[in-house]
Parts: sequence; structure tokens; C-alpha cells
Amino acid sequence: FALLERIRGSRDARIRALPVVVISGNEGLDSKNRALKLGANDFIGKSADAPEVMSRLDGVLRLVNASKELEASRQALDRTVTHDPVTGALTPHYLLTEGRKHFALAKRHSSELSIMALRLDTYDDITLAAGKDIADVVITRIAKLIMAKVRAEDSVARTAQATFMVVAVATSAAQMLQLAQRLHQELSQAKVNYRE
Repeated sequence: FALLERIRGSRDARIRALPVVVISGNEGLDSKNRALKLGANDFIGKSADAPEVMSRLDGVLRLVNASKELEASRQALDRTVTHDPVTGALTPHYLLTEGRKHFALAKRHSSELSIMALRLDTYDDITLAAGKDIADVVITRIAKLIMAKVRAEDSVARTAQATFMVVAVATSAAQMLQLAQRLHQELSQAKVNYRE
């Protein structure tokens, strides 16, 4: 159990993801539940015969392979999605594409380009107090406010759970600071009611 805890608690993602099958002479329900709760992929009693052990190991390996394939598919899909499904802002991957275009245009015309990062520091507090669904409603309203305050040619992306990036073409640092101050003021005065 201690080894299993260390594997699942490892800082190395590859170690954390190792498939673990516990084979034990202690076949009691408590041992099985504890092993599964700690993250074992399967629990086999020592009284199991060889064909059953091989079958169970094969099943775990198939599950691990399917999980890897699913993760690879999810990552490939993430690279093709252009807008965040929660907020409607651009995805980080698509922001890179748009950012490269904005940078090339600014360089070609010797114009300014500004980038601003915004983070909702209280997102985790809201999630704890009201739940993820309500926190997502708040983050969506903030995204809509940000997108309403920028020009059509600018790009707004949700780059993390509660972080947004704004890339503004032909915008000086002073102009971006003014936008940041206006957004901060409006957000600090915004009201979102939840259960009164």
C-alpha cells in the first residue's frame, strides 16, 4: 500500500500513470477496496489460477492502451478546436496561430503590438463556495465583458482555468494599460448574484 501511495503521489507523470495490479494473499474486501482506493488498476487474490491472472493483466494492459489512445485523440482534437467551449474565447493553441499573424502584421507595418494577461484570482474560492458550474458562469461573463471591450481585430483567449490573454494590434503599452484599468474597474463593480 505504501508503494502504491508513492507511485500515485509521484511528481513524475510517467510514474503516476504506471499500471498497478495488486496480487495479495489477503483477499478480504477491505484490502481490495483499500488497494483500489489508493489507485490500483486491479486486485487479484493469490488463489487465482494462471489463466485468470493472465486474463486480468491483459485486460488492464488493454485499458491502459485505450486510455493512451484516447488521450492522444483528445490532444489532437485540442489542436484543432479554435474556441473554448465554456467562454467562447479562443483556445491557447489558436491564440498562437492568431498571435503569429498579428506579430507578422505589426512587424511588416512597423506598428505596435500589445499583449495583456488577466487572471481571476478568486476562481478557486468561487469554485469551493458555489461549485464549478457557477464558477464557469462567472468566468463566462467575464470573458464576454473582455470580448465586448476589445476591437474585432484583437484576439482574446482563455489560456488557463481562470486566465485570459488579449493580443491587440496597433496598440501601445499605454493604451493597453488604459484598457486593463477600465476592465479592472468594470470587473470590480460587476455583480453576479447566486442564491441571493
